[in-house]
This record gives sequence, C-alpha cells and structure tokens, in this order.
Amino acid sequence: MNNPNLDRHVLVRMVQIDRQIRDGKYPNANTLAKEFELSPRTMQRDIEALRDFLCADIQYDAVKKGYYYPPGTPEVMPGLKLSDEERFILYLSEIALPEIQPGTQKTFTKLLQKLYLADEMINSEEGLSSHLSFDFGKGKKASGEKAFLALREAINKKVSVKMTYYTAWGKERSERVFDPYHIRWTSSSWLVIGYCHLRKKLRIFAISNIEKIEPTKEKFVIPKDFTPEDFIGNAWGIIKGEPTCIKLRFSDEISEWIAQRKWHKTQEIEFNKDGSMNLSLTVDGLSEIIPWILGWGKDVTVLEPPELKEMIKDKAKKILGNYD
Repeated sequence: MNNPNLDRHVLVRMVQIDRQIRDGKYPNANTLAKEFELSPRTMQRDIEALRDFLCADIQYDAVKKGYYYPPGTPEVMPGLKLSDEERFILYLSEIALPEIQPGTQKTFTKLLQKLYLADEMINSEEGLSSHLSFDFGKGKKASGEKAFLALREAINKKVSVKMTYYTAWGKERSERVFDPYHIRWTSSSWLVIGYCHLRKKLRIFAISNIEKIEPTKEKFVIPKDFTPEDFIGNAWGIIKGEPTCIKLRFSDEISEWIAQRKWHKTQEIEFNKDGSMNLSLTVDGLSEIIPWILGWGKDVTVLEPPELKEMIKDKAKKILGNYD
C-alpha cells in the first residue's frame, strides 16, 4: 500500500471510514463530509481508494443510503487493529511522556498518526482519561529538555560536552567538560552519569540543573566495564557511600502497607507477634535514607546501626528546635 497518492491524512480517514462501515453505521459521502469537515467529493475519493487500493468489498445500500460490508467480508486493515492492552499502553505513554520529558507530545502525536490511530486516541470523548488519573510525584520546574536532547546526541556520537552546572545545595555554578555515558530516570527527574573532567572521576548530575551545554570536538570511549547498575550499586537513591546494614521496626499501624512495597533490592521483611514489622536492608550510604526514615515519624524506630540512631536523634532534635 505504499502509494505516493495516499498521504498520511488520507490513510487516517480511510481507517475511520473502514471502522464506521464495519460497525454498521452505513456512512455515505455526505455524512462523512460533515464529520471530517471536507467536501463530499473528497470523501467519495477516499471511499474509492478503499476499494481500489485495499480491494475493500464496499457495497451501497439504497434503502439505508450508506455503505456496508457483506457478511463474512475479511478485514482490509488487519495490521492496524490493536488489542485493548495495546491501546492502554499507548494511552499510558501519551500521559506519561510529557511528564517524564516535556516537549515529546508533538512527536508522540506524529507516532500515533503513523499508526493511523491519532484521531481516535487523542480526540476520543469516551477514552480512559475519565477513569484513570496519575501522580508523577514532585517533579522539578525546569525540565532540562534542551540539555536532555544534547546529552542524548552526545552519547550517540560519543563526543564530550562543555556545560555550566548549577549546584542547588551549594548555590554555585561551575563549568566543566563531561563525557556522558548513561541517562537515567529516577525520583521524578532525569539524571546523567559520566566522566567529569573537572573532578577526574565518574559523577552523576541532574539534567534539569544543566544551564548551558554545547558539544565539543573531543571524542570519548565508554569503558567496557561500565554499567549504571554497578555505579549506583546499593545506594538508596543515587548518592553512594559506605555499605551499611540497616534494621528498622515499623509499627503495626503501617507495617502491612510498608510490606506491600519494594523499597530496595536488598530488603528483607519479618513480622513480629505484636503486628509490627522489621525491615532489613543494606544500603551504600546513609544520607538519602535519613529523610525517608524521618518521614514516617513515630511509626518507625531505628534498631541498627547505632550511628544511624544518633543521626536520626540529632535530626529530630533540630526539628523540635524549629518550634522553640
């Protein structure tokens, strides 16, 4: 069906005309013209294209004044029929992509059009949107779209980039040459892992904090032994430290809820007779897990290690001090 006379818009209309005929709606050139806001002559050409290029056995019913398929007519577009699960995946992608990476909606719409499903998927009034909603967490205001695209291209071409990076906690800006190895989505934001020429070691940066970026002419090679999994290791989030065995006790009020989630790949769960639950895990570094523990307030107690107990106590005292 690779015919130069059939552009994408004609194909989209042909799909919908075929669907209306197959659904027994008996469309004709006039009814289709009103729906598509085109001339009846144009719609008649689309119907003829279905017959000529797809060999569709379209018949006209003079009584119902519309087109129909005789019983047993095979589908003329079998490759375009998606299952409910496939449509659901497309819907999730349409919703999630703009949240994960702003600026992708236009590209995704083009993709749907290439699948000849754009009008139905995007303009449907009875879609999944009325039954589902999503919370993508507390994303950052700055999307880093320009930096994301530049980094992706730099990884593909294996060229270093020169970038200006803003460190939020230090409120400082620095310029550095960077070899990007891997882009990772985590904690509601995009991160990039690679070799920092300024620090002379592997580093991880928040893409949204890259204020300026431009490619250099310098090429780089990603080490054969590099993997993002090895770099991140057993960190609670992205910041690595010394491996530490942790044991926490959660109250019976939230123990079952905690047990239903996979918080870390090393976690082990053990319920106590009183309904409380012990969560044991080994993390590379404590800095990122401390805020998470504090977030559970009175419903969590640190059992091990002693140094983590003291850290939590110190943070709790400082919190109380804010209200003196």
